[in-house]
This record gives sequence, structure tokens and C-alpha cells, in this order.
Amino acid sequence: MLQRPVKVLLVESDRDYVDELRDRLGDVRAGSGIEIEWAGELSQALARLSQGGIDAVLLDLELPDSQGMVTFERTYAFAPDVPVIVLTDTTDDTIGVSTVQGGAQDFLVKDEVVPVVLARAVRHAIERHRLLSALRSLSLIDDLTGLYNRRGFADLGEQYLKLARRTTRGVTMVFLDLDRFKTINDSLGHH
Repeated sequence: MLQRPVKVLLVESDRDYVDELRDRLGDVRAGSGIEIEWAGELSQALARLSQGGIDAVLLDLELPDSQGMVTFERTYAFAPDVPVIVLTDTTDDTIGVSTVQGGAQDFLVKDEVVPVVLARAVRHAIERHRLLSALRSLSLIDDLTGLYNRRGFADLGEQYLKLARRTTRGVTMVFLDLDRFKTINDSLGHH
């Protein structure tokens, strides 16, 4: 069975490193089905992510238009459905732990990256992200109705309130709670 190649967006300002990484991944990419696209700035990366079709992001935290944790936070907030692997020069475990706690799938140091390990990290990050998304969905959506449960409503409501504050627009939210709904299910059935 043929599978489509994994599209990875490499967000890295050092063009020499991009070329070196592509060369080092050459043999591995052919066997792993990984296609690499490149963006030299965060603004370019966000524009590319908005087009869709990217399976994972390899993200350097130090870019011409964004530095440090803000780079990760902006990327993750912009495309929460795309797994992010931070790939950077720093060996600071504090930053590594912070990015993973913030939602990154992995934190790799450029000088320590071996092509086979990077290809495996990308595949594992995509699968781990898929599983976490499925678990999150299970915790937010009622199996029977397919509607948001109380936790899902609270999360979605908080997002809309933040959006309303940011854009200075109004928002109306409605919450329904049906008393004795269990009796209806028990007497008439769930369907």
C-alpha cells in the first residue's frame, strides 16, 4: 500500500544548516517518505502553515523575526493541530522541558541530530500528536450526542471569550442543562 510522503516544514534561518540537513537526510528521506519544505522566518512559516498540508514542523527558536519561547508559542497557537519538534542550538534543558510542557512533541539539539533518529522522531511525533488529539477529543466530546461536554464547553467558551476580548467584539454563549434526562434515556433508550 502506497502512503503519501510526510511533509515537514523546517523553520530555520541558517541556509547552510538547511542544506546540510537535507544532504544528511537524503538517504533516510528516500526510505522514510519525508519531504522537507523550508521557511527562513516565522512569518513565512505561519503563511505556509495557513495553506495546510504540513504534517510536522521542525522549529528553530532563534529566527530573524522571532526569538526564544515566543517563537514556539506563536507557532503552536497558530497551528495546534500540527506537531512541533523544536530543533535548536541550545542545550538548555529548562527550555526543552518548557517547550514540551507547552505542547512540543520533542526538543532536539542540532549538533546531536542523527538523520535516522530525526526521521524516527518526526514519525513518532506525528503519531504521538494524533493520539493526544484523540484523547483530548474523548475528554471534551460526549460519545452519545457528539456535542461538547461541560469541559469542552468551558474550553471552547474560554477561547471565544479571549477572541472577543482581543478583537473587542461581543460574544453570546448559551449553556443548556436538562434535568432528569437519564429517565428519558432509561425509558425510551439512548437512540
